[in-house]
Amino acid sequence: MMTRKMIRTIGYLALAFVFCGSAALADSNFTIENPPVDFEVIDAEPFDGVGDNGPYPTFNDAVLGTEGEARSMAEFDISTFSVPPGEVISAATFEIRITDVGVFGLGVDGEIPDNLSVDGYVGNGVAELSDFQVADGNLLDVIATPDPWVGQVISFDVTSFVIDLVEAEEPFAGLTIRAGSFGGLMMAEGAAFPKLTIETIIEPSAIEPIDPPATLLAGRNAPNPFTVFTRIEYDIPGESGRPLILTIHDVTGRLVRMLQNVSQRPGTYSVCWDGTNQSGEAVSGGVYFYSLNWNGKSETRRMLLVR
Repeated sequence: MMTRKMIRTIGYLALAFVFCGSAALADSNFTIENPPVDFEVIDAEPFDGVGDNGPYPTFNDAVLGTEGEARSMAEFDISTFSVPPGEVISAATFEIRITDVGVFGLGVDGEIPDNLSVDGYVGNGVAELSDFQVADGNLLDVIATPDPWVGQVISFDVTSFVIDLVEAEEPFAGLTIRAGSFGGLMMAEGAAFPKLTIETIIEPSAIEPIDPPATLLAGRNAPNPFTVFTRIEYDIPGESGRPLILTIHDVTGRLVRMLQNVSQRPGTYSVCWDGTNQSGEAVSGGVYFYSLNWNGKSETRRMLLVR
């Protein structure tokens, strides 16, 4: 049976349906691209956490020092989102794409920060300096800066924060990104990034209870070989709160695509790979490997892409 994954995109007013094989549970994704409010705030003098300069109408710089003297901020309109009947929010991810490492400013001279972090605040649909202070201290997630940097898509787990906003019927989810150490990066602005995706699944109480899997299970992708897409299925054991990382590599071990980097509840999940790399470009046919990493465990399986 084919399961429909629904993607509702704000910004381009586009509605698309993506079919990707069968899945154990019906789910839906609410994806907001090109947020209506995105800007930067810089705390130039004297690095007191106030935000002396800005807001600047851009999201693409992360020129940040050790105390987050500058932040790229986005407010996503979630007012049109509602949890479908019989479903619950299972995950919410905030994604950015790194475009360059040549950032200079606030004393940064091409240094790369060790990690990037995301804080959250209740937005109001207006770019304001006060948002700089409101977001400070509400840390949601920290991700180590990947290497190589350029072209990488980084996903931050903002699930609990978004659930609280939806339950409170807040119209805007404010998210701010900063560097965890001295350095700066350039990020994509507009088009597909930055992006907020809210995933829902059938409410567990509406499903016949089953024992969660005892171990992480990989090795299930279909079709294999494949020409257009393949669906990778995996199980999360009865221990939630740990991030699941799913990556695609070529035969040389080079990273081709990061498909998942998010904490998920126990259960069975599936992710599609459409044969493209991190930049969205089609890769050549051949042998590829997908690797699952969770809670110190790692499994790798082989698949064949036919062009």
